[in-house]
Amino acid sequence: MLRIIALLLASVVLVACPNPSSTQTVAVTGVTIVPGTPSAGTLSTGLWTLAYQGSPNETLQFSATVTPSNASNTGITWSLDVSTNVSITAGGLLTVTGVATGSNGETSDEFTVTATAKDGSGKTATFTVNTNPLLG
Repeated sequence: MLRIIALLLASVVLVACPNPSSTQTVAVTGVTIVPGTPSAGTLSTGLWTLAYQGSPNETLQFSATVTPSNASNTGITWSLDVSTNVSITAGGLLTVTGVATGSNGETSDEFTVTATAKDGSGKTATFTVNTNPLLG
């Protein structure tokens, strides 16, 4: 009878303890874009102003941080709201090669870089690039 009680107590303890090998998903609660040093133009908080004069390949390297730092997925996807003459790599390198054009075919002197958390939280950060006056 004593063995049965001991086995029952051990079973209760095993059921009551959380599984130490299970992991809890930690969602991203915020994204911040951190710009590097631009190849030309003026950089201020949240804005890169570039007087584009036809010089090819003006660049700005971006990085992004997510909070909390222990988020389960700290990956970032980069995107632009223009479709031509501007590109951004998966690593955050923005290159301006000419007058930016939106998906509607119209030129744009201002466009937005967006960093989106890959964890599905929908958290984003944006950075504005102004290429006005466009002299190219």
